[in-house]
Amino acid sequence: MPSSGRREWPSGPAVSILLLVAVCAVTFFAGLGTTALWEPDEPRFAEATRQMLVRHDFVTPWFNERPRFEKPILLYWLQLPFVALLGSSEVAARAPAALTGLLAVLAIFGLGREMVSNRTGVLAAVILATTFRFVVYARQGLTDVPVTAAITCGLWAMGRAIHDPRGSRARAWIAWACAGAGVLLKGPVALLAPTIWSLWALSIGGRPAVMRTRPLSGLLILAAIAAPWFVVMLALHGRVFLDVAMGYEVVARYFSADFPGPDRGILYYWGVWLGDGLPWSIFLPPAMWWAFSSRGTLRAGESQVMHLAGIWFVVVLVIFSASQYKLPHYILPAYPAMSLAVGIFANAAIESRTSRWLWQAPAWLSAGALAACAVLLWLLMSRVFDLALPDPDFLLPVFLAAGSIVVGAMASPIGGPRPGVTFSLLAVVMAVCYGFLSTVVAPRELRRFQPIPVLAEAARRVVHASEPLAVAGNYGAPGLIYYARHPVVQLTDQTALVTFLTGDGRRHCVLPESELQQVRPLVQRPLRVQARAEVFSVRMKRLLEREPERAGRVLLLITAE
Repeated sequence: MPSSGRREWPSGPAVSILLLVAVCAVTFFAGLGTTALWEPDEPRFAEATRQMLVRHDFVTPWFNERPRFEKPILLYWLQLPFVALLGSSEVAARAPAALTGLLAVLAIFGLGREMVSNRTGVLAAVILATTFRFVVYARQGLTDVPVTAAITCGLWAMGRAIHDPRGSRARAWIAWACAGAGVLLKGPVALLAPTIWSLWALSIGGRPAVMRTRPLSGLLILAAIAAPWFVVMLALHGRVFLDVAMGYEVVARYFSADFPGPDRGILYYWGVWLGDGLPWSIFLPPAMWWAFSSRGTLRAGESQVMHLAGIWFVVVLVIFSASQYKLPHYILPAYPAMSLAVGIFANAAIESRTSRWLWQAPAWLSAGALAACAVLLWLLMSRVFDLALPDPDFLLPVFLAAGSIVVGAMASPIGGPRPGVTFSLLAVVMAVCYGFLSTVVAPRELRRFQPIPVLAEAARRVVHASEPLAVAGNYGAPGLIYYARHPVVQLTDQTALVTFLTGDGRRHCVLPESELQQVRPLVQRPLRVQARAEVFSVRMKRLLEREPERAGRVLLLITAE
């Protein structure tokens, strides 16, 4: 219930939910299919789901004529009805991620509303719905946002069970069921939720609070949901399934220094969070400082939820920081925690319960971040996309720059400061930019970064079902398999490429143009170029070059006659 005597807006759950659905419609759903599937993982999930319908095998995922053991089954099952209804398309592959993104936003709203106030829930949910990294992955057909939604829903249900003993058993069991679904989505990552709620319960209520989590019956529920598919797969495929699904994907990825990938230090994720959580990550340190310095005067619900958010955020970053293999999106489960903490802080600022400078400083920094993004986008469009005014794409940096000015003004003493207005402006700027990017910029420009669909379309015209198709190198094989609807041989070195091209019968291969020049003298047969596409890559230094290189390399589809 609201803790202030003044009437809040939005004042009730129905209006609040409609508002949040409208925000997510712009940030998660608008233009969901305007880009092709991104390499390498989106095509793997989409093709394996398509193969379920082709093979009528709804237990074992198949990819490139082989069982795919790398990820559990639930995302494929979630994609399946959309593929059956809409066909194998980008929208069908991404719909589960967008819908579970909305579910996570509503779960954060529910947690904030029930334990603090309706406005706190709305603020926290809007933050999550406009956080950069979360938005990007809510628009991709991967497991990361769905498992984050499972963790968030589980913590919402368990938060209610711990906070209110009435009906705690059913709520706790729902939380454990969410954890079981999370394991079926991405394996042991989903066990973050029981770790977080156990630490939180112990810290705020000791053993009685821990017992309200129903650990014994809860573990049975988790196992009943998650274990059967793993048992069936082990029975069907034996040790090879276990070696890949657990040995390679979990144990080696987390513990082995030999796991392939860049070497990233123990502090890597702390920098990733700050950049990928913009602009709201700027508000988290002041929010935590305010909660610590005001701990004696915080309202009961605020204190408990800030405690939960702190444990949640730190557990995620610490656990993934200890992993040998690190990718930026692995810490997605930390962003709902950030949203909760900043939402409580924003609500306190609106109610004038924080010092002026504690809100003003991050607001000014966020205005500066918007201005920096506007400059980088302008450079990107003019120097990499090769656009010029009055191209409509330039409305995006112009809007960011205007938002920067207005947010800075509203956060200044001259403008108030008005925390509610500043927050609303930031949220509107972010939502509008995401919507414009996905519906205007993406269809016109981002497909430049996706050459594989162009080459795959050509392959579908010239490659017969009985003829071999290959990819030279590490780029593009999953997308070629999905879009060409053809199995693909991956060639790891030049010797393998020459051997493939000199084999019997017509053969087809996607390879860099530079590599074609090297192997042409070694292949004693005609090599015909069927299609070509440029591979773009955006790096910061490229934006600052006098004459930036716009195509990192050219890929070709060739046929050995």
